[in-house]
Amino acid sequence: MSRASKSPAPTGSTRSKQHHLTAEDVRRLTEARQALEQKLRERRATDAMLSEKLTKCEAKIKILRNEIHTRQMQDKTQLSHNEASWHQLAVAEARLQKTKAKFAATASANEAVRSQIDNLRRERVVYEDVYRKLEQELKDKKSELDDVLEQTSDAYKGRDEAVADIRQITQAAMKEEENL
Repeated sequence: MSRASKSPAPTGSTRSKQHHLTAEDVRRLTEARQALEQKLRERRATDAMLSEKLTKCEAKIKILRNEIHTRQMQDKTQLSHNEASWHQLAVAEARLQKTKAKFAATASANEAVRSQIDNLRRERVVYEDVYRKLEQELKDKKSELDDVLEQTSDAYKGRDEAVADIRQITQAAMKEEENL
């Protein structure tokens, strides 16, 4: 039996191409995940800062409204002062609206980043599973190769012993012919 007939058929052609994963892909995905997590932390800090600003603006508006109301009750003759207060109130409300819009945009962006991180985590789990399977398959193939090499070595030793026996028998036969 020839050595070529013992080797198994290649299995690479039956495996799906999308399951090939290199260490570089895993590293790249890990770096991407870490970068996205850093963005998420930064956006959360921004959210906290914007929430604080929003609370301060709302408190200022409440204070301004109370001041306006108090001043209107105390002195109706200070119309120009009230107009300035109303102007301050309008400015504060405009700032509040801008802050709310910025907060909503940041919250939306954070949700997208969270979704992307979750997707990357799921992909990493799949890739790690494929990687483990490939490692096991490689280990099995190496074991098979070691067995074949050992069998080949034993066959060569047996052949060498048989050739040596044939030579010995041939030499003995030649000596016997010479003696006759």
